[in-house]
Amino acid sequence: MDRNEKNKYLYIFLTGFGIIAAGTLFFFLIFRWSNVSEALANVFLSIRPILVGAVIAYIQRPICSRLEASLCKVFPKKLESFANGLSVTITMLAAAVIVYVFSILVLPQIYSNLISLRHTLPVQLTSLVNIAKDYFQNMPSVLTVIDEAVLAVNEFTENWVNNILIANLQTIMNGTLVGVNIVKDVLVGIVAAIYLLASRKSLCRICRLMVKAIFPPKWSDIIFKETMYADTRFAGFLTGKLVDSLIIGVLCYFCMLIFSFPNAMLISVLIGVTNIIPYFGPFIGGIPAAILVLIQSPSQAVGFIIFVLVLQQVDGNIIGPKILGNSTGLKSFWVMFAILLFGGTFGVIGMILGVPLFAVIYDITKQLVSFGLKKKGIDEDVPISINTTERPKSVVTQTLKKFTAKKQEKK
Repeated sequence: MDRNEKNKYLYIFLTGFGIIAAGTLFFFLIFRWSNVSEALANVFLSIRPILVGAVIAYIQRPICSRLEASLCKVFPKKLESFANGLSVTITMLAAAVIVYVFSILVLPQIYSNLISLRHTLPVQLTSLVNIAKDYFQNMPSVLTVIDEAVLAVNEFTENWVNNILIANLQTIMNGTLVGVNIVKDVLVGIVAAIYLLASRKSLCRICRLMVKAIFPPKWSDIIFKETMYADTRFAGFLTGKLVDSLIIGVLCYFCMLIFSFPNAMLISVLIGVTNIIPYFGPFIGGIPAAILVLIQSPSQAVGFIIFVLVLQQVDGNIIGPKILGNSTGLKSFWVMFAILLFGGTFGVIGMILGVPLFAVIYDITKQLVSFGLKKKGIDEDVPISINTTERPKSVVTQTLKKFTAKKQEKK
């Protein structure tokens, strides 16, 4: 048996084995999905601290890289590893200081706002309900709906504020975290983030060597380009959005203090956090914030709504474009489509990460379309001309005319 024949049988064997393995995997995915999902959940729980560390490292990587580049200009080339370690240390310490300052300065004010809201909310709601009842006093059906809505809102608010929100805030402010698993995830995640930041260059080099070893040169270059494109989109979008939301939150807080709006810290944090979500974020944060102001001070509600609209216009036209630019390369329609698609599938995380992820998918699709057009010899820059002077005829009309013509020929 010669070598070519051996390779032929080996190819047949590997093909058959691959078909059997793919069929077995498909069977387990369809008919044993509960077991597969349970196994995947166990794997996710096992590597969750590493994933937390990877997210922390990825968010801090741009800052760490810029800091290391600045330090390398000061230190000689022999101390490059020292500059790397020092940049990682400064980045992690800066993040720890930010978290500590947030915990010390922001959380107590949010807690006091919630406590005051808890006491004033029933009184303010009662006054608003009395105004509404006086207005609809001649409509008994509307009064019934108002009473039922007020009862449902009171029950939900009391349960959520007392049993969930305030309890968790008290736990955090006392310096204790809920459950040992959270402590383990955070500590291991911080250690993993430090390791990933310190060894990010060597890890990238290992990944590049693995890709070059597995794929041919042409495909490895394509993979590198798309990976760099995805990294640029994700890093630019996430970093820019975090900075933009921080600026909007701080600006909202000081403006609310100037105009004496109630619950300044609570509403500013709400506006800043929801601003991370593109397109729908201002509405998600602005509507409940306006309701809170309406409950606390009805006379200031209209002024607050105008203030939020002006703030979002400043963000959308001045601050956002300066920080983000066109970081995704998507039109407004595709941004909305990505948020609805991934937000409906993966919730809030999907709404935040869906835009850069869809930008990567859009770019890959665009590259495939361009490759297909070039393969067929079609120039994508040349516009496709369509003759619009003649009205297209339907298939039914053409068939009837042919049938009529044949009948006339027979006669």
